[in-house]
This record gives sequence, structure tokens and C-alpha cells, in this order.
Amino acid sequence: MNRDQEATNIVKKLLKQKPKDVDVLRSLGKLARELGNYDESIDYYNKAIEIDPKNVEVLQSKAVTLVEQRKYNE
Repeated sequence: MNRDQEATNIVKKLLKQKPKDVDVLRSLGKLARELGNYDESIDYYNKAIEIDPKNVEVLQSKAVTLVEQRKYNE
């Protein structure tokens, strides 16, 4: 298990304690992206956006993920 996967497991445990924490969701989105799990990454960002639709960091992170997938129209 690599460090990103270990970090993901730790942050997922934290998410169980704080399911509506935007920073935790954003962290999981970033980790999923780094592991190449783009759909999972977008799912975490979308959950964070539902909670805080004006969070610039989450919106930017989602945009970066979409650009990496060349999904320019989403």
C-alpha cells in the first residue's frame, strides 16, 4: 500500500466522524485524483459543493480534475 492509499484510508475514517466536512471531502477528492480515480474524485468534490457551493478551493480542485480528464464542457 502506498502513501496516498494509506492517507486515503485515514481520511475516510475521519469522514465517518465528519460526513459534512468540506475540507475532508476535498482532501479525499484530491487523493482520489492522485491515485487516478477521477470519477471518485469528482464524486467527493460534488458532495463538498452540495454543502458549500461557493467554496473556491473545491471548485478549483474539481476544475483541475476535469481538465486532467479533458472534460472541458462539464
